Amino acid sequence: FTNDQQAEQAVLALYSRMSQEAIYGRNIFWEQTGANDIVFGRESGSRVPLATLNPTGDTGNLRDIYRYCMQWIASSQWVIQGLEAKRAQTELTAVEERSLGEAYFFRALYHWAIASRHGLGTLGVPFKPWEEYENGYNNEILPQQESVVDNYLYIIADLKKAEELLPWKGSITATYGAADRGRAHKASAIGYQAKVYAYMATWKAECDKRGLKPWNEVESLVNRLENEFGRGLNDSFTELWSSDFSVWWNKECIFSIACSGGSSGQGGITFPGTVL
Repeated sequence: FTNDQQAEQAVLALYSRMSQEAIYGRNIFWEQTGANDIVFGRESGSRVPLATLNPTGDTGNLRDIYRYCMQWIASSQWVIQGLEAKRAQTELTAVEERSLGEAYFFRALYHWAIASRHGLGTLGVPFKPWEEYENGYNNEILPQQESVVDNYLYIIADLKKAEELLPWKGSITATYGAADRGRAHKASAIGYQAKVYAYMATWKAECDKRGLKPWNEVESLVNRLENEFGRGLNDSFTELWSSDFSVWWNKECIFSIACSGGSSGQGGITFPGTVL
């Protein structure tokens, strides 16, 4: 990384994955077929095992989420490695520092997407930060963590680093101009910390064994979101359904997938339209 533009372009690639079909564009939501929320309007052979609660490793919707998230964790790792190497030699610019925070944020987000779906209290998912390799990442298969709680601790550590590096100037609209709104900020990192601690708490036996009290952390973080960052419930329920972005960046917003539809391959969230 030699300039701000290179850092921004590398991080924009991480954002672009969010709206693609493999993750929040559609596939992740097909998991709801297991709750009888969907009546198939046409033959959907690869999704039937989800509806019958008998998924296989070849169920595309699950397989693709895992595969792509692992790729995007690697992309995040690459950005982190490059910007941390630069930071060790010289002070980063404001854009580079924000970009590093965004990379930590996305490493956490894609890691959480895998861990929350495939991890157990007694068996985690593969992960190892590249910075833990003594001579740099050696292209090995990442080691499987002993427990998903270990994965969650890694995720929270990344979110704390993101919190340190990401900006916040009192509100979303004050933090980012119109062209950058939708980027992660400090409240995004804190909000996801609360979410991950809540997921961690579901593995109570493992947390008790380690002396972890995740619900205490959730309460503390939510208090911070309310008191330090002005997050909370909107005054009106209708504010959740703005289609023109006039009230989009309201106090309920923590982090959003900034995409307003279309058929360009970055078309926003397909799933609600499919169901409706």
